[in-house]
Amino acid sequence: MPKKTLFGFLNWSAKVLVLLLVAVIAGVGFRYCLIQSNGNLHTVESGLVYRSAQLSEEEFTRQVKKLGIRSVINLRGENLGEDWYEAEVKTAKNLNVSLINYRMSAQVRLTMEQMNELVLVMKGAPKPLLIHCRAGSDRTGLASALYCLEEGMAPSFMHLQLSTGLGHCPYLFSASIAMDQSLAHYMQVKSGHPAAEEVGVSR
Repeated sequence: MPKKTLFGFLNWSAKVLVLLLVAVIAGVGFRYCLIQSNGNLHTVESGLVYRSAQLSEEEFTRQVKKLGIRSVINLRGENLGEDWYEAEVKTAKNLNVSLINYRMSAQVRLTMEQMNELVLVMKGAPKPLLIHCRAGSDRTGLASALYCLEEGMAPSFMHLQLSTGLGHCPYLFSASIAMDQSLAHYMQVKSGHPAAEEVGVSR
C-alpha cells in the first residue's frame, strides 16, 4: 500500500476511533444523568429497605414522609461542617429519623469484619431504612447487595444492586471495582451462597 494511502487510512481510522470514544463517553454521561435524575432512589425490599444518592434537603424530607423512613445509613460517614451533612443531621432530627453514620470508600476493598459489621448495622436499623452514599451507585450498591444476599433474595436481583443499571461502572480502570471485589470475597467466604461463582471478579 502506498505511503500516502496508508497514512490516509490511519488518519481516517484514528478519527473514527475518537468519534466512537466520544459517543461512548457521551452515552455513559447521559445514562448517568438519567439515573441521577430521581436521586437514584430505588426499592431494595418494599416497605423495609430503600437506596439512594445524597438527596437534597427537600427531597430527603419528601421521601422520608412518603416511605415512612425510620432510619438512614449514611455511607459517607460523619462530615462535620459540610453543608450536606449538617442539613441531613438537622432534617433527620426534625423528622425523628435515626441517622447512622458508617464510613466507607468506594475505592477501598472492605474486610470481612467490616462487611459483617455493615450487615449487622443494616439488620439492626429501624425499618423502613434508607441507605445512601454520594451517588448511590458504588458504596450503596455493595451495601444493598449484601443485604439481598443475607436475605436470600434472587441472585439476579442481588447483582442488579451493584450494576451499571444503577450507575455502578467498575470499568476503564475505575477504582470502584473494589466494591465488586469486596462482594466477591464476601460470597467466597460465605461459601454456602451459590451466587459466588457468578460475580466473576478475581480477588
